[in-house]
Amino acid sequence: MKKKLKDSLEKCQAQTKDKDVLLKKMRLENKRLHEQSNAERSKCDTLSEEVRRLKEISGPDESCSRCATSRDERASAMTEIQTLRKEIQELNKGITKINKDYQPNTQTPHEWHQSPQEKPINLPHEHKKVENKHQEEIKYLQAENKRLEYLDKSKKKLEQDLLKSQRDLKKLKKDFACEKERMKKEIEAKDDLLELKLKDETHMSNENYSLREKLKEEISKSSNLKKEVHRLRLTPKEMQGQIYSYSEDFDKRGVVYHLARIYGKTSQVNPSSTQIVVTRSSDREGHAEDLLQNQVKPGTVSGTKDKEGSSWCVDLTEKYVLFLTHYTLRHGCEKRLSVLLNWRLEGSLDGRRWTTLKKHEDDQGLKKDRRYCTCTWPINANSNAFRYFRIFQTGKNSSDRFGIFLSGMEMYGVLIEKSS
Repeated sequence: MKKKLKDSLEKCQAQTKDKDVLLKKMRLENKRLHEQSNAERSKCDTLSEEVRRLKEISGPDESCSRCATSRDERASAMTEIQTLRKEIQELNKGITKINKDYQPNTQTPHEWHQSPQEKPINLPHEHKKVENKHQEEIKYLQAENKRLEYLDKSKKKLEQDLLKSQRDLKKLKKDFACEKERMKKEIEAKDDLLELKLKDETHMSNENYSLREKLKEEISKSSNLKKEVHRLRLTPKEMQGQIYSYSEDFDKRGVVYHLARIYGKTSQVNPSSTQIVVTRSSDREGHAEDLLQNQVKPGTVSGTKDKEGSSWCVDLTEKYVLFLTHYTLRHGCEKRLSVLLNWRLEGSLDGRRWTTLKKHEDDQGLKKDRRYCTCTWPINANSNAFRYFRIFQTGKNSSDRFGIFLSGMEMYGVLIEKSS
């Protein structure tokens, strides 16, 4: 605002200066014209005096060339004087008009901006109007200056409030980040706890399921045994036999273990005196008698050739028949290769006509992640007693080939020794 006021004052001073120069030039011109007019008037007076003197000398009617010349000069001088007077009048009018129009602006800056106490008492009306206008502008500029100062203070206060708000926001962000990190850790801890609980519950659920399955199996086993006992009670006395109950895989309580030993007097297989015979459809690796081993030797590989319709057969000889309730198989390779998946367990009394006891399709029982995997399956209790039991392959093994690889078999049920 001060700069604006200063610029206004400088502009007014420049205008006043220009007007002073103009008035000064006009006064000089007026003075020059007055001097010229006075000189012409003096000249005219001189000529008039000369004419009068000549008239007095010559008389009123007398004329001469000299008088005519003087009269011509006088007339010319009078005409020039009148012309100069007109110009002087025009100049005076112009000076009067300029004085009237620009008199309020011919004051000095000090007189123009003086305080009300320093004002002259008798100022021209236009000058007073201009002075009042300038005073109002000064008051307006002062008010604007105060308003700008107030706005500047308000701006500074707002800037301080903004800085404070930014500091508070930064602090809140930091607190929020800390709280977020704490919540994240707490959530992770809760997730870990829930995961542990879920694992425990899953484990318990699996255990419960396993226990239920075992209970079902035991109930089924008990039911089968009850039916077998009932059926055996109905058989003739000469058909009474010995019961071999399943406890666990290759538990040395099965029919094969019993018949493959010399009446239980030795723990080693003696093929020459055994009471059981094993055959297979073809020989590739190992021997058919490997099926009679209760414990497998490390490195054992025993199986048939890669031919469709491969089979293994166990003959209890003509002396025995078996009411089969469970049977167990053991894979014939140390690695999980050529695992048996599709087969039928069949029974026969003469080795020619076969009865299906159990059918397996894509059975994963021998495909567990351990060496020489074993698995046991129950048999329908309504089956009859048979002398021959055959494993007949109905589809490819886990290596997408044919051929049966086994290193052990055990059977459970009621073994009947025929009378002579």
